[in-house]
Amino acid sequence: MLITGASGMLGGTLVKYFSSDYEVYATSGQPDLPYATKHLQFDLKTDNYAPLIDWSQPDVIIHSAALTNGNQCDQNPELALQTNALSLHKMGLSVDSKTRILYISTDAVFPGDSHKSREQDYTSSESVYGKSKELGEFFLALRSQNFTIIRTTIVGVNQLNGRQGFAEWIVNSVKNGERIGLFEDVLFTPISCTSLAKSVSTILDENLFVNEKIHVGASEVYSKYDFGIALLEELGISTENVDRGKISSFADRAKRAKDQSLDSSYFEEITDIKLPGLKETVKQLKKDFNE
Repeated sequence: MLITGASGMLGGTLVKYFSSDYEVYATSGQPDLPYATKHLQFDLKTDNYAPLIDWSQPDVIIHSAALTNGNQCDQNPELALQTNALSLHKMGLSVDSKTRILYISTDAVFPGDSHKSREQDYTSSESVYGKSKELGEFFLALRSQNFTIIRTTIVGVNQLNGRQGFAEWIVNSVKNGERIGLFEDVLFTPISCTSLAKSVSTILDENLFVNEKIHVGASEVYSKYDFGIALLEELGISTENVDRGKISSFADRAKRAKDQSLDSSYFEEITDIKLPGLKETVKQLKKDFNE
């Protein structure tokens, strides 16, 4: 198994999760990863993917590498295109049809007026980030066989010191006595990196959703404010320094839909797995923070 983006929050979780059952080869832009026994520093912008494929000889590739910062994507759309889209094209050309490719995509491929978007709904992102991920889906689908596109929204804990995602920013900021605002007008359906890894494992073990797009997210929709409050309460941290905010107040922020929710009922129907809601997600994050 080859996992790209292994220095990222999701990629690092995937490496640790699958290392007990698979021979995991990890790649990232970092020179070294302490939690990866087989790691190769590799620039996804390069034209030649043969060294990466020859090194890892993967039967499965989980492509979690991405430029996810919306502002960075806006400032450097070419880099977003290279990382989030053209990497899929080059990877698809570098492996044979026996190699299964799972692409971690995003809720951001949908337009701003969406709600609980389903797999068959029309994609038309309004952001550079979303458009680049949408194009990545297009390139992978051109391969026509042995792929799975997983659209999701993740929250979690980084395996690499010095990095922090949304959940870590909330916790660290409040612990440091900072006053923060969380958007009460932005809705999403996030799943923890650990829970997503379990879902990916089910997809691989049961050979599900081949040549399909699938949504894997929370079983209920809630705001970013509600998520932050629930997380802090689960961790026993005071919420008095958390204010209600609105995304409309940030004019210079990268464009992102207010409603980022996904409908994951198809995954639940096929797998007979009930995906976690808010309560289960913050409980899982508590475990992840304490590991």
